[in-house]
Amino acid sequence: MKIVIKEEKNSEIKRITEQFKGKLSERKIRQKTGAAMNETMRRAATAKSKQLTLEKYNLKKKNLKDITQISPKAYYGKLESGLKISSLPISMIDYTPTWNRGGSALSIQIIKGKTTVVRSAFIATMKSGHKGVFARGYYPGKGRGFVFENDQSRIGKGRVRNDFGEIIGGEKTGHIRITELRGPSPFSVATNKDIGNKVRRAMGEDLLKRVEGLLRKTINEMAK
Repeated sequence: MKIVIKEEKNSEIKRITEQFKGKLSERKIRQKTGAAMNETMRRAATAKSKQLTLEKYNLKKKNLKDITQISPKAYYGKLESGLKISSLPISMIDYTPTWNRGGSALSIQIIKGKTTVVRSAFIATMKSGHKGVFARGYYPGKGRGFVFENDQSRIGKGRVRNDFGEIIGGEKTGHIRITELRGPSPFSVATNKDIGNKVRRAMGEDLLKRVEGLLRKTINEMAK
C-alpha cells in the first residue's frame, strides 16, 4: 500500500500557504510545508494504519514495528510526501496459535473472531532461536496458498495432491519440505476502500493543522 500527498493537488494547502506570503519567504514557506507533510505521514497516517490493522487482526503493536517507510520525503524543491506500507507476510507465530485439545491441530485467529484450524502443523524453535509454525509442504508462488505434503498424498515423484484434491507439480527430487507458515500481510489485506479512506481522512485533517501550525510558529519565533 502507498499513500502520497502532493502540494500542487491540494487546494487547502495552497489556501493556507497563501496567507503567509509577504510574512515569510517562499523558500521558508516551502520548507515548513514539506516538514509538515513528512511529519503527517510519520505520525497521523502511520498511526491510523496501525490502529485499523490492530482493530481487525489478532496482532500486537510489536508485530507492526518497522513496516512503514516515508517515501518519498517532501523538501522545499518538491512538495510530495508518501507512505509505503510493507506487503510482506507476517509469520504465523505472531498470530498467537494455540494447540487444540489433544494436540492434533493448531487453532489460529488471524482475523479477530474467526478461528482457523491447521492440521499437520507444529510449533518449533530453530537452532538460531527463531520460533515459528511449520508444516510439511511449500508455497508454490504467484499468490497461491500453502500446499501440504505427506507420504499418503504423494502422487508419484515430484507430484502432490493439495487440500482441494488437485494434483500439481512438486520438486523433481520428490523430497517433502518443511516450510514456515506465513499469515497475510494485514496491510495488503486490509487496504480496502473503507480503511484507505479513513487513513486519508485522518491524514488530511492532521496535515492542514500541521502546515498552518508550523508556519505560525515560524513567524512567532522570528518576532522574538
